[in-house]
Amino acid sequence: MNYRYMRNRILNISNIYLFIIALLLLQDVAYEGGTLLSKGIIASFVGISALIAIYTCFKYKLPKYLHALNALLVIFTLYGLIHMVSTETDYVWFTDTDLSSYSYLLNIYISLLPIYVFYLCSIKGQFSNDKIQRWIIILLVISIARFYIHFVTSTDIVGKDEITNNFGYLFVGIISTLVFFRDKLIIQYTLLAICMGMVILSMKRGAIFVASICLIPFVLQSIKQGNSKQRIVFSIAFLAFIVVGIYFIQYMLNTSEYFITRINDTLEGNSSLRDSLYAELWKYFINQDSIIEMFFGGGANKTIYIVGNYAHNDWLEILINQGLIGILIYFIYWIALWKTYKSCRNIPELNTARNGILICFIASLLMTLFSMSYSNLSIGLTMTLGLCLGKITLYRNDMDSTHE
Repeated sequence: MNYRYMRNRILNISNIYLFIIALLLLQDVAYEGGTLLSKGIIASFVGISALIAIYTCFKYKLPKYLHALNALLVIFTLYGLIHMVSTETDYVWFTDTDLSSYSYLLNIYISLLPIYVFYLCSIKGQFSNDKIQRWIIILLVISIARFYIHFVTSTDIVGKDEITNNFGYLFVGIISTLVFFRDKLIIQYTLLAICMGMVILSMKRGAIFVASICLIPFVLQSIKQGNSKQRIVFSIAFLAFIVVGIYFIQYMLNTSEYFITRINDTLEGNSSLRDSLYAELWKYFINQDSIIEMFFGGGANKTIYIVGNYAHNDWLEILINQGLIGILIYFIYWIALWKTYKSCRNIPELNTARNGILICFIASLLMTLFSMSYSNLSIGLTMTLGLCLGKITLYRNDMDSTHE
């Protein structure tokens, strides 16, 4: 047995990084959050992510999407550092909590930097499809455990049987990773059903909406791919998925008063006060007298000082914090991601990457409208983005070498 080969196969960047991610997700499951251990794991995750991101940017020729992401991170970093120097804490009166000023940058780095790591590991050939699938199942199991512990802890605190569980977005991210089960249709739809079930149990209306829209690319892919036998298998799998979904929703309607309340709130247009936040922040922007603030914004977390809360809308948050310059950079970022999807639409070898990019585009873009996308991307979405970008780069490099 070649022990050196086995060691290199196990102790590589991708496995170490995924192990740290697993530890990060196990916070409040295997260990308490806020402890020295917890802070050490977070610091390790961000430190490794930042170092690999910097290394990747200087060492490799990046796709246009990562150039756009670089520009976005530069402006966030600049504003975040100014905020850390000028402010010690932010008080969010809406939730009666104090936030350290470094949390602004910390949340963004945790959200976006993993894209570089997965991209690097992908182009270095550290992710076979089997390995991706194994880790996806591991992350799914850990996410279910974290979801359940949070549910039990929160219901005990508030004294209610049901809550809105924000960890529902974890499963939206995992849905995007299921493009890598393209060759295992039954397993893919079984995992889709599990993820959708967890999203529905979260009672998080935004997550339910986003997850439902993200199912469309899976259906279209399955209809187009394969021969008649594979289409029959897909039809059976999809029918079973729909039947299970209907029965599950019916069960929730019969057993959960909170689920019915959330549906009624949606039908009545109850936006959980988001409409009032949007109106107040938009009014602030159009009525301000400072041209400088209009173009460059009021600084990191400015929305907290205006309405005592985040905007829960990326575009408004960036408009208030980074101004029109920030909005322009953010718009270019989304154009770059869309062009990445368009660039591989008619290439059969990139079907998985194309569908992965599309699902990430849909999910994260929808989240910009009623959540916080750039500072709250789940690990599943960043994993899918990084791996798919890597697959596209490897394909382009192969084509370039073939034509030389």
